Amino acid sequence: MDYASRVRYSDFRQACRAHKPSELLPYLASFSARKNGLGKLQIDVMKSTPPWTVAAIARESLLWGNEHRDKPVTWAAVAKLFNLIRNVEVVPEQTSLMRIMTPIVQEQFAYWRSPQVEMARALAVLDTSWPGLPDLDWTKVFGMSLAEMIRATELVGVAAVQMDGRVDLGRLFGPGMERVATDLLPREEADLALRYLTRTPQEHKAEAQAAGVLDARAGEYAYNPLRSAPFVDFGDGVPISPEPRLIWQAITMGTLYYVGPKYFGDKKFHTDLGHRMSHYVGQQLQQIEGAEVFPELAYDSQNAMTIDWFVVLPEVVLLVECKSARLNAMGLTGDEEALSKTVARYFDKARQQIDTTARHVQRGEPRLGRVPLDRPLLGITVTAEDIYMANYLMKEFGQDAVTPTLVASLAEIEAMVTLPTAEVGKRLVAICADAEQSTWSLKQSLGEGMDPRRNALLTRVRERSNFLRDEAGHRATDS
Repeated sequence: MDYASRVRYSDFRQACRAHKPSELLPYLASFSARKNGLGKLQIDVMKSTPPWTVAAIARESLLWGNEHRDKPVTWAAVAKLFNLIRNVEVVPEQTSLMRIMTPIVQEQFAYWRSPQVEMARALAVLDTSWPGLPDLDWTKVFGMSLAEMIRATELVGVAAVQMDGRVDLGRLFGPGMERVATDLLPREEADLALRYLTRTPQEHKAEAQAAGVLDARAGEYAYNPLRSAPFVDFGDGVPISPEPRLIWQAITMGTLYYVGPKYFGDKKFHTDLGHRMSHYVGQQLQQIEGAEVFPELAYDSQNAMTIDWFVVLPEVVLLVECKSARLNAMGLTGDEEALSKTVARYFDKARQQIDTTARHVQRGEPRLGRVPLDRPLLGITVTAEDIYMANYLMKEFGQDAVTPTLVASLAEIEAMVTLPTAEVGKRLVAICADAEQSTWSLKQSLGEGMDPRRNALLTRVRERSNFLRDEAGHRATDS
C-alpha cells in the first residue's frame, strides 16, 4: 500500500460515525462472537478482522456517533471500516521506534494472554491475606467477593459468545436452564457482575471525558472505556459486548489498579499494592525447588534496606526488586514524556537499589554475609504489568544498571518458576552473556519449557473461583 492511498484517523472516525451506535455495536458483537469467540486467534482473523480493531470501531462509534445517522449496517460497510483503519497513516514526520512500537505491542499482546491466569493473578495479589496488610473488602466494589466476581465474569463472557454478543440472564437462568444456577453460580451473582460490567452510552462518554479521551486529537491507541466496562446498555435490558475478549480484561490487575483507589483510598491502595506485589513475587520465587530464597536485609547501621528478594542458585545470585510499574494511558500510546516519568519513578530507582545492594555484597558487608560471593550477581526488576520493550536499552528507558539487570513482569516470573530448577540459573546467566538475547523480553529469551498453567500457586488460587460443581467436587474429594 503506497502512502498516497493512506487515510487520516479522522476519516476512519467519520466512517464509524455514519452508523447508529445502537445498530453498529450489536452487529460488531454478533460478528466478533461468531468470528473470534474466546478461542485461540487464527492467522486469518489477525490479518483481516482482529479483535483490537473491533474494539477501536466500537469505541469511535460509542464516543462520537449518535442515533440520528441512517447509513445501513451491512458487512460491506463494516468491512470498509476494517480496511480504513488498516490504511491509517499514524506515524508523524519525526518520531522514535519507541513511539511507533509501544502502542502496537501493548494493545495487541493483551489479547493473547490467558484470561484464567490474568484473573487468578489479580485474585492472588489483591485478595490474599498478606503479613502486615489489611484485607481488601471487594464486596464494596462488586457486591460480592473478588473470587465470586471472577467466577461470574467467566460465565457472562462465555454467555456473550454463545448468545451472539448479548447476555440475556432471563434466558440463561430460564426454564430448562436450572443447572446453570446449581452447577455454575447463583443468578444474583451474574446480575451483580453484569451490572458492574455494563454502562450506558452516556456513562461511557462521561468516563472518556474524565480520562481525557473524548478529544478530537485522540487516536487509534487512545484509552477505550470498554476495557473497564465491556458491555453497553442501549435501554432494552439485554446488554451487548462489542468485543467479548474485553470482558475478562475488566477484572485484571491492570484495570483494578484504577478501581481500587476509589474504594480503598488512593495513596493507601497504591502503597499497599507495592507490598502485596512483593509478597506475591516472594511466594512465586520460593517455588524454585532447591533455591535459597530470602527477603530484604539491612546493609548498614541506619537500617537501609537492600532489594526485596535474594534468590541463591548454583550458577548465580538473583537480586530481585519489585516495582508496581505500569504505563498510564499516555505511556501506552508511546508518549515519550509519560514514558520518561515511568522510567524515573520505577526503573531508575530499581537500578539504583540493585547496584547499591550488589556493591555492598561485593565489598563483603557482614550484614549481607548470607549472600555467597563465589558466583555472579544478576538483577531482576519485576513489574506489575508487561512493559514489552523494557529490555531493549532504548534511550527512553534510561541508562542500564552497572549490575547486569533484566526487566520481567509478574507473568514472566510466574512462567520462569515452572522451568526445571537446573535450567533457571543456567538460562539466566546465558541470557546476560548474550548481547542480543539480553534485550529481548524475558519470556522470549528464556525459551521453551515454561507453562504458567503448571504454576502450583496459580492453580491453588484459581480454585478459589471455581464454579459450584467444581467446588462440590473438591469438597467431596477432600472428605
